[in-house]
Amino acid sequence: MSSKEQLRKELGLPLDKKLILSVSSDQPRKNIPMVKSVMDNLDSSFKLVRVGIPVGDSITFNDVDTVKINKIYNASDMLFLPTLEEGFGYPVVEAFKTGLPVLTSNIDVIKEVSNGAALLVNPEELKENVEGIYGIMDNHEYYVKKGYERAKYYASSTIKEKLISYYNGIL
Repeated sequence: MSSKEQLRKELGLPLDKKLILSVSSDQPRKNIPMVKSVMDNLDSSFKLVRVGIPVGDSITFNDVDTVKINKIYNASDMLFLPTLEEGFGYPVVEAFKTGLPVLTSNIDVIKEVSNGAALLVNPEELKENVEGIYGIMDNHEYYVKKGYERAKYYASSTIKEKLISYYNGIL
């Protein structure tokens, strides 16, 4: 991937802000009102980048292909996913694979997917979420490293090895 600065220029993103990425639909379980509340409580050094519906004065992208979404992840500084309910939480894995630290919900499925590599907070507590944003930024490299380590668990080669091992065990 290109440098973060180069990607930001290409995507029309500010170079002088900490970019918080939010990727989700507008379903109530995605907790969009919390995203807006958190952004309203952060200092002006932060800017929200949305893939989905606009939130406040976010920079918003829609109908992105896999190349563009990858660029958006790589241009951002962190992923914020205050979901109330998930089937799997794939944006968390996508963020880990691109070296993006993650602030997300302390719900069971996300705990399992992230396995200690993300900062988990109560998705309904504004103060925890705001403090979590600053916590991610203060410990950015720690969460980048943990995310990369966790991404290995979801690598296609790892999954292939586990499937082969499983099939060999039942034959």
